[in-house]
Amino acid sequence: MPDYLWLDAEMTGLNYKNCRIIEVACILTKEDLVPYARYEQIIYQNPHVGWEQVAKEMHQKSGLYDRVMKDGLDERGAVQQLDHFLGTRLGNNLCNLAGNSVHFDKLFLNEQWPSLSKYFSHRILDVSSFKIYAEGMGVKKFSLDMPAHRAMDDIEHSLKEFAYYVNEIKKLP
Repeated sequence: MPDYLWLDAEMTGLNYKNCRIIEVACILTKEDLVPYARYEQIIYQNPHVGWEQVAKEMHQKSGLYDRVMKDGLDERGAVQQLDHFLGTRLGNNLCNLAGNSVHFDKLFLNEQWPSLSKYFSHRILDVSSFKIYAEGMGVKKFSLDMPAHRAMDDIEHSLKEFAYYVNEIKKLP
């Protein structure tokens, strides 16, 4: 039974070639969706490099920008920590990435933190795909408000949203 790495990252913008990761959070589960391990880290990034204005304003509003400047770990240290976190829990097993539009986060990881790709299967569980399917079949939209662009809040929301849509799809005739 594969592990699922529910992952979300916050970035300095949307361009994975020029923008950087400033926060990463993940939750490991099995198919039962019960979390058995968590990791989160704020990552320092230079305030003058790679910040898109919209992202900077959004992260200033949420308070993440100030935390990045004050409490952020250097990027190399964050990658080493996440590598250790995954290595001690997964060993040589691959996990399936999971989350909302997690392919976007994977672009950043592959480009900027390629040493972590050794843990990822080619398979992705995308919550937004379940949402599109379920709502197209008449399932009511998931009603919890989206959190304010913080990685752990976002991934916890994705887990709840996925569980909701799976349960609702099971009820369909």
